[in-house]
Amino acid sequence: MVWQQSDVGTFTKEKFVNVRIDTSDDDYDWWREKFQTPGTPTVLFLDAEGNEIDRFVGFGGKKDETFQMVKDFAAGINTLPALLVELDAKPEDVDINFKLAEKYQMRYEIPKAHPFYEKVLSLDPADTKGHKEEATYQVALYTARTNQDPEPLKAYIAAYPDDKDHLLSAYTTIAGTYQRKQEMDKVVETYEEAMKALPDNARLHYSYAGAIFNGRIEDKYDLGLKLNAKAKELDPEMERSTVYNLMSYYRNTDNKTEMINLLDGALAKWPTMAYTYASTVTSMEIEDKYNAAMALLQTEIKKDENAKAGYMWFTLGQLFLKKGDKKAALEHMKKAVELTPEKRAARYIKAVEDLEKEMQQK
Repeated sequence: MVWQQSDVGTFTKEKFVNVRIDTSDDDYDWWREKFQTPGTPTVLFLDAEGNEIDRFVGFGGKKDETFQMVKDFAAGINTLPALLVELDAKPEDVDINFKLAEKYQMRYEIPKAHPFYEKVLSLDPADTKGHKEEATYQVALYTARTNQDPEPLKAYIAAYPDDKDHLLSAYTTIAGTYQRKQEMDKVVETYEEAMKALPDNARLHYSYAGAIFNGRIEDKYDLGLKLNAKAKELDPEMERSTVYNLMSYYRNTDNKTEMINLLDGALAKWPTMAYTYASTVTSMEIEDKYNAAMALLQTEIKKDENAKAGYMWFTLGQLFLKKGDKKAALEHMKKAVELTPEKRAARYIKAVEDLEKEMQQK
């Protein structure tokens, strides 16, 4: 972790007052609404008056790049406000426009980044500044995701077939647009083309398998299993991710026996999968594992009784309901409502109301 590096930690402690806001904290929703953060992780840099200096979202954990950004922010360099001042002075400067595009991209404000990438392309069609490839990719990616139009990305791949940094994202995005349209033949066609370009890419194997299982392409299930196994072979660190693909496969085929075998093995390796185990047992109605699932959830809840683990309380309530104990189910589901911010508790509230009505009628 970047923030655990001694030099980074020392610098941030000298220049900033470090505060961590967890999603379970009481004031998390206040912070999220005030600063309009898209999710976690979001790192905000504020001045002494609480005004935002800058931010970055979903950082990749590359130490040198992240540390340099922190140093820049502390010095007031390359911040969004500073770049906007530079743009006012030089609105047709290609480099400044490109920096602003990357800045908004880093802040995960993609719609704001898009016009700056387009402007870079219009200002420098001959690519004298060397930004054309990245700008072309980002414009094509935005078009695919916003308009469900994969054609610009296809053109990008044709123009830059050796761009290994973006090919995976380009192909998976194209496949995703076809999958949302339920054009599964084109999904397979896209992944097959990608496999020729990136034959040893573990994440591509994993993504292709996931598309097969999530898209329920039944005649490709055997291929999906082989792809999933190959992903783990190519990159053993992806083993946990491949478990989720197998879960989709066993769920699709209603194979409760293999699902439990898979979950038992996964739980032994990754105890943090306790909730995944319990929620899967609940949704698939694997009755002989209800008690084990309940015990797991109760153990997780006891680890931190003040945690806002409303989803655990709700699933525990669902398990009580499946076992026929409506009173206990209602108690746990109400606790889930209590622990979950109202904006995210609509499903829990409705379930409580429905159960109360059912119990009153009887």
